[in-house]
Amino acid sequence: MEIHLSPYIFLAFLLHLSTLCFVNAQVTDISTDKQALLALKARISHDPSNLLAGNWSRRASVCDWIGITCGVRHHRVTALNISYLNLTATLPPQLGNLSFLAILSIKNNSFYGSIPDELAHLRRLKYLQFSFNNFINLKIPSWFGSLTKLQHLGLNEVKFSGTIPQSLGNLSSLQQLFLDYNELSGSIPTSIFNISSLQILGLYQNQVSGSFPSIPFNMTSLIYIDFGDNGLSGGVSASFFDYLPNLERLFLDKNFLSSEIPSTLSTCEGLQYLFLDKNNFTGSIPKEIGNLTQLKMLGLGYNKLQGEIPYEIGNLRNLETLHLEFNSLVGPVPATVFNISTMKLLSVLDNELTGILPPTAELPNLEELYLGRNNFSGPFPGFITNASKLSIIEMGSNSFSGIIPSAIDMTECNISGNIPKEINNLNNLIDLQLEDNELTGSIPVTLGGLHKLQGLNLERNKLEGFIPSSLCQLNELVELQLGGNKIYGSLPACLGGCFGNFSIESFMGNLALCGSSRLYVPLCKTRTHGKSSSRKVMLFITLPLSITFTLVVFVLIFVLMKCRKKRTRPPTHVEMYPRHTWRRISYHELVRATNGFSENNLLGRGSYGSVFREDYMMGWSLQ
Repeated sequence: MEIHLSPYIFLAFLLHLSTLCFVNAQVTDISTDKQALLALKARISHDPSNLLAGNWSRRASVCDWIGITCGVRHHRVTALNISYLNLTATLPPQLGNLSFLAILSIKNNSFYGSIPDELAHLRRLKYLQFSFNNFINLKIPSWFGSLTKLQHLGLNEVKFSGTIPQSLGNLSSLQQLFLDYNELSGSIPTSIFNISSLQILGLYQNQVSGSFPSIPFNMTSLIYIDFGDNGLSGGVSASFFDYLPNLERLFLDKNFLSSEIPSTLSTCEGLQYLFLDKNNFTGSIPKEIGNLTQLKMLGLGYNKLQGEIPYEIGNLRNLETLHLEFNSLVGPVPATVFNISTMKLLSVLDNELTGILPPTAELPNLEELYLGRNNFSGPFPGFITNASKLSIIEMGSNSFSGIIPSAIDMTECNISGNIPKEINNLNNLIDLQLEDNELTGSIPVTLGGLHKLQGLNLERNKLEGFIPSSLCQLNELVELQLGGNKIYGSLPACLGGCFGNFSIESFMGNLALCGSSRLYVPLCKTRTHGKSSSRKVMLFITLPLSITFTLVVFVLIFVLMKCRKKRTRPPTHVEMYPRHTWRRISYHELVRATNGFSENNLLGRGSYGSVFREDYMMGWSLQ
């Protein structure tokens, strides 16, 4: 018996069969999840910790694998977190079968290749983190906009290029969007500013250009904006801050923004971080900035700001860093700035600031101080030696001179020179730059106590005296500039120490230095301290003796010469009788009178002859 089927019945049978196959194809369970993860494991070419190779086993339950979390209700994989494992791999399309997946994080690995379109099936996904991988030259997939439950999208530093898709504005539940450190270009889609739930918007260091966006939307949830290091131009409208009442962090640095700084920023009373540096902002610093009492970091450097620093900045009692460098600011730094006890970094480099800095201040947490290339004058600020946490002091190219010590009574300070000896209180000091000032006096011996010092620049001042040998204790010193002063004497030997690393350029322009021939200075006369002292003692002893001896010799010579003159003078004859009573007596008469010089008439002998008695004549005869 033949059974004849109607063509319509056969067609209905085929349709029913295809429907069953389709339904069966859509049915997924934990085994589907396991196969998808094993497909991922097969794509891993480098697993330095060997965690997945040993742990992701077919014999073990997938819910026990490292990096896997399963839901209690459906017993399906809800989280895949294999971040920070240094894996090298590509993403398989099978990951799109993890239909219950809410968290997908592969942060800090080396994933490369393409991002499978099948991931668009992950409609339950709330947290997607691809940051710090190597998806080079890829564009942000537009289907990301279909993951409408996403709350966190982390795509920073994955080397994406192209433009930011408008479809991201469909992520109505998005709270955090990180696109930093990519190569994105074009303008910022206005659709993003329709996401009222957005709290964090990061676009730092891309190539985004165009005018700064004007935001006509209410983004009351936004607390973090980072558009820094892009190519944004134009100005920041006054209304910009009206839509951001809860803003805590705003980074617009390293762009080409050229307007004045809106005074309306004071409406963001919860602002803690404000960086507008490295732009072309003009005008003055609005005094309303003093209303941002929660501010911790303020960056206004590298702009074209003019006028004075507002006194109201001293109201920022929580401020930790203040960047005002490379502007055209004038006038003094308000004294209130030096009493912000939370301050860690203060930079006013390269302005036209003037005045005398206060001798005292309350900066116990100050670590970096940049005052260089201004017109400050007056004494060396005494408060510096009390800021014991200082690691960097840059005060070059000013007119600092003299000292204001911390004590009021200068007689009790025992300070000589213009660099206070208390500088050795700064045990953490690494860099000391005081060049091109008018400092006088000598280099403090106490500088040798700064054992962490790496850079010391005192050139082109009016310092004088010797270079203290205590500088030899600075074993970390790599920069030394003492030229252009009035220093003299021998360079410290520092055998095996720091001075062996420097050239004549470190000492040029001084009066009379001597030392090693390698430094092209005259050699010093070698003599020990002991010999020098002995010679000084001998000099004090022998000099008076020599003078006394010479005087005695001169006196003796004078006396002898006087005596000799007396002996050589002709004898003076005293005439006892008149001249006519003397007569000559002949030799015959003497013979006859002495009886022939008889011994009987001899009276005695002397050195001039013999004396005889005359018999018949009155008188004496000499022979």
